[in-house]
Amino acid sequence: MKKGMRIILPVLTIIAVLAFSVPASAATTADISITATPKFLSLTVTDSGSNTFAAGNVSTSSTYWYTSAGSAMTEPAIDADGKLTITSNSSISGNVKVHGHNFTGGVGWTISTTVGADTVVVGAFKTGDANKAAVLKLTTSDQEYIHEMTAGAHTHGGMYLDTGTFTDGVGKSTTVTYTIEEHT
Repeated sequence: MKKGMRIILPVLTIIAVLAFSVPASAATTADISITATPKFLSLTVTDSGSNTFAAGNVSTSSTYWYTSAGSAMTEPAIDADGKLTITSNSSISGNVKVHGHNFTGGVGWTISTTVGADTVVVGAFKTGDANKAAVLKLTTSDQEYIHEMTAGAHTHGGMYLDTGTFTDGVGKSTTVTYTIEEHT
């Protein structure tokens, strides 16, 4: 038996050495998933009709409302007052801004924060505005209307038109522009 052990022991040693000197087989590739969401800003402003504030024939020194009921907003403004639905279709939070354009037609009307001769006030309200005095009065420059509107959020709003005095009887028209920019 001693002689058999002398032969088996070196054979086992050689097998053990060879087993540990052969490189082990391992995975040669690995996958990493990458996900990314682009910063995307998109805004819709819609009403149930044509997105047109048709005030009709207007009188001097009067107020006309663009609300769901066609009358003054509730104080404070509630969702049901809103003729407009303002929706962020963005992937990130944004600040909504709004501005008006001076009216065209005849002598035109200037948009201002106070009424006057051929000068009108256009106000843009949203749910939560306390009263008419607190409503944003438009100018021809962007003003913040909604601070940090979250992605996918919406609110309701509307407008009013305060007239001054007129120097002609020609029809007038204008547009109001809403934009969204990244909240920083």
